[in-house]
Amino acid sequence: MNKREGVRFALGFCAVLLLNPAGAVEAEPAADELDDAAKATVLEDVTVVGQSSVAPAAHRTTLSADDLEQSPARRIDDVLAAIPAFGLFRRASSRVANPTSQGVTLRAIAPSGTSRSLVLLDGVPLNDPFGGWVYWSRVPLLALGEAEVASGGLSSAWGSAALSGTVSLNTDDSPRTVGEVGMGDFNQREAAVVTHTELQGSQLSGGMQFTDSNGYRVVKPAQAGAIDVPAYAEYRSGWAGWSRELDGMSLSVKGGLFAESRGNGTPLTGNSTDISWVQSRLGWSQGDHQWQAVAYAQDQEFASTFSSQASDRSSETPALDQFSVPATALGAALRWQHRNWSGGLDWRALDGETNERYFFSGGDFVNQRRAGAKQQFLGYWKQYNWVSGAWSVQGSGRVDWAQTRSGFKHEWNRSTGEVRTDERYPDRDDWEFSPRLDVVRDIDPSNRLRLAAWRSFRAPTINERIRPFRVGSDITAANPELDNEHLTGVDLGWNWQRGNVQTQLTLFWSQLDDAVANVTLTTESGPSLVCGFVPAGGSCRQRQNLDRITAQGVEWDVHWRPAKAWDIGAAVLLTDNSVDQGPAALVGKDVAQVPKLRATLRLQHDAWLRSQLRVRHVAAQYDDDLNARELEAFTTLDLRISREIQPGVTVAISGENLLDESYAVAESGAGLITTGMPRMLFASVRWAVN
Repeated sequence: MNKREGVRFALGFCAVLLLNPAGAVEAEPAADELDDAAKATVLEDVTVVGQSSVAPAAHRTTLSADDLEQSPARRIDDVLAAIPAFGLFRRASSRVANPTSQGVTLRAIAPSGTSRSLVLLDGVPLNDPFGGWVYWSRVPLLALGEAEVASGGLSSAWGSAALSGTVSLNTDDSPRTVGEVGMGDFNQREAAVVTHTELQGSQLSGGMQFTDSNGYRVVKPAQAGAIDVPAYAEYRSGWAGWSRELDGMSLSVKGGLFAESRGNGTPLTGNSTDISWVQSRLGWSQGDHQWQAVAYAQDQEFASTFSSQASDRSSETPALDQFSVPATALGAALRWQHRNWSGGLDWRALDGETNERYFFSGGDFVNQRRAGAKQQFLGYWKQYNWVSGAWSVQGSGRVDWAQTRSGFKHEWNRSTGEVRTDERYPDRDDWEFSPRLDVVRDIDPSNRLRLAAWRSFRAPTINERIRPFRVGSDITAANPELDNEHLTGVDLGWNWQRGNVQTQLTLFWSQLDDAVANVTLTTESGPSLVCGFVPAGGSCRQRQNLDRITAQGVEWDVHWRPAKAWDIGAAVLLTDNSVDQGPAALVGKDVAQVPKLRATLRLQHDAWLRSQLRVRHVAAQYDDDLNARELEAFTTLDLRISREIQPGVTVAISGENLLDESYAVAESGAGLITTGMPRMLFASVRWAVN
């Protein structure tokens, strides 16, 4: 740790300590003197590991179990796409997308296949330990009771991964058994069952899901050739859990398996993943102190293949075989609550590497590469809630130690054993301080004003530092010298409710320093020091830090129930994101993969038939950092109609992209366009037994 880092850490540590001066606890009001709103703000923390009580001034959208069930979408990422602030790196659904493009970033701060938002499943991180992306297929809709999206920097409570906010998914533990089977276009077949029951004072839970689909061709039809085949997907998962109340304590243990296999649109491209995981939770109280301890572990294996395709798409040859990408994650957290104070200590250790064969010549790969690194995060945070009359103030601060170590890259000739590269990267230790202030003012029962200011950070993933990838002829190189990203932001919000109308409006400004982006180095074919050989029509990119990106805009949603049977909702995200400082070729340009407008309209009617209509619009965006390849705007229409034919048994028909809108997901340097999901119909039967 250098002198500058030491000073920053000392200042941050002192700031956290100042949040709890000596004698402050004794000076706090007793719990029974707090009003109901203050109690809700203070006491929710231990129940869900701090999620709901964090950031009362955040723009927050919650989907109930009924919202999730009635959505026309069949994947949780497609359901969440109804919230304009939610966005993945690519426009593609997890039905067919390579998981490495499924990282989520709220408010479209900046592009990257990794996530700039933390995704939690029952309070435990769901982000991939190697690359930060999310396997959305791991989360069956049937198992969820609630989904919550909170926008804005939340590193003050959650650390590195929560740079732009959190997505919290919570399972439904109601004592019942729910099952669903269905089939649809492209030979979709799905089955899932989830059960929760009580046995001799213990609660037992479990579930499994099975999904197969032949998929669809992802290349624009006019450009497709002989090698273009449907991008299929199949996955299986199963899990089991046990929980029990023991003398004032609650204990739970849960574990499961997940396996996924995908074809990525040509015979030689695909990927597979196998994950095993376990987590445990212990909660207890001591007087007016509440405690919760969480521990979890995950082990996974990922593999992916890439090819080089002829310009007329009549043939392809192998280009990169990432045959083994193992990764592990270990984590633990201890969180506590005492009256208006809460805090915690958490630790997360990640270990990953990539094993790959490259430079295909003479019918085989000539070279092999092995690269990897380890990461470790240790964070301590404290939070204070103060309520007086119409005012609510929450101040929080967190100190993080983020370490990347044991980084290496070893390359050799597979035939001769000749070493081509043998590099060891220096270890790096970073200390980060993440403060946040939330102020809420209730003007009257119908009006609430919100103000929030924060600073958050994100450490680049192991994937970004050491794993290259290829899409067609476009090559993106890793960068072991990436710096941490830092986001500074301010929100000004207004909540209003009158009668059957509710609205939430937030103006936001944020500045992202050292943003990690895929920066184009050359579009010329031939040898490259960074990417190796660049094929004709391709490009060489590298993950690099951009000095500064500014993002500002408006997040707005409204909910109206004009009559008992009707429910109408609309939401909009308007953003203006551009590169302020960085390479001269990028300054002033729009940030890649960021549309200026996302909007949704939802109409729901509950009568003899239950129906939900969803219209979603995404404005044009650039696929590349140079703003040379524009992806046009698109609008999709989705519909679900269901009917309970007898108590506990519901039949439904869902349609996504009913108008069969053709829209671009990506455009390569050679002009090859990948398209999004076509019209997709699905019929299902769901039953529930209490």
